[in-house]
Amino acid sequence: MHERTFGSHLQLEGAIEHFFDSFPNEWGLLVNTEEEKTEYIESYYGGIVIMENGQKVKVEIFLANDVEDDDDPWVCKRTKFYHKSSICFIEKRNEIE
Repeated sequence: MHERTFGSHLQLEGAIEHFFDSFPNEWGLLVNTEEEKTEYIESYYGGIVIMENGQKVKVEIFLANDVEDDDDPWVCKRTKFYHKSSICFIEKRNEIE
């Protein structure tokens, strides 16, 4: 699991951007999301995103309300990995043929 927290001074979009920027460089950039599996509401984002290297990653970002001080942090979690190695292999094989 990959988990980060960011200060509540950020809006949801800022927390999302900071979290994706914290992923390892070898994953590359975010290229797509699975729209039917994505929730995006006031203080919550959850869904499956597809990275440049073909990884599918389940992420969840929410504002923690259980912190006692006024600086409720954004909690950002990558909870699952879905590797598409067989799909990538088939696509590469088709390119060669």
